[in-house]
Amino acid sequence: MATLRDVTLADGISLFEAGEQLRVLYEEEKLTLQYPALHEVVEHIRRGADWRPSQHSSLAVSVDPRSSGQQRFLSALQKSPFEADPVDFRELYPSLPPGRQPGDSPTKPMGTFASRLSYVLGRLSRHPDPHVLVISHCFELYWPLTNIRMHHPRARVGVAYFSSLLDIRWQQHLKAPSCPVEFFPLDQHVEAIFGIRPDRLSVTSPLKPGKEVRGLNQY
Repeated sequence: MATLRDVTLADGISLFEAGEQLRVLYEEEKLTLQYPALHEVVEHIRRGADWRPSQHSSLAVSVDPRSSGQQRFLSALQKSPFEADPVDFRELYPSLPPGRQPGDSPTKPMGTFASRLSYVLGRLSRHPDPHVLVISHCFELYWPLTNIRMHHPRARVGVAYFSSLLDIRWQQHLKAPSCPVEFFPLDQHVEAIFGIRPDRLSVTSPLKPGKEVRGLNQY
C-alpha cells in the first residue's frame, strides 16, 4: 500500500456547526449535509489549485456509542467517499481548569477535534511534500499546518470552510501575504453541499455567495 501523504481531513463537529448556522440563516427546519457532494467539491478545489488529488479522505465524527441512530449514521457513511473516524463524544471536550467539575459551569462545553487533527498533521509532516487540506473552522490547526510548511517548503497546506464562520483569528492571519496556509471558501458551494440555493440569502446576511476565489483574493 502506498504511503499516504495527500489527504483531506474533515472535522465533523465544524461541519455540523456550519450546518446549524446555515439552517438559521436560511430559515430552514433541517439541513442535511451531502458527503459525496462535499468530497466532489473538495476534489474540484484541489484540482483548481494544482494540488494532487486526495489519496485518502477522513471524516472525524463525534458519536455516542449507545445511540442506535448514530450507529446507523456511521453505517450510511460507509457508502460515502469519506472514511469515518468515530470518537466518543465525551473524549472531545476540552479539559476544565484545575479543580473544576463539569457541573460547575451552567453551559455545556463544545467538543473539538483540534487535538486529534493536530496529531494527524504531525504524522503527515514526516513526508517531504504532502498536500493536506483540512475542512474545519478551528484556529488551533494554524500552527500544525504552518509547521509543515516551515520544514517542507514544497508542501501544500490549506483550510476549506465558510468564510464568515471561521474563527476570527484565522481571518486575521489569512490577510497576511506571508501566511503559508491556503484558504478555500466553501460559501459558493452551499447548494451542492447542503442542497440550498445561495441566492435565497438576505442581502444583510454575513454569508454571501460570490465568484470562486481563493486566498487573499476574497478580501
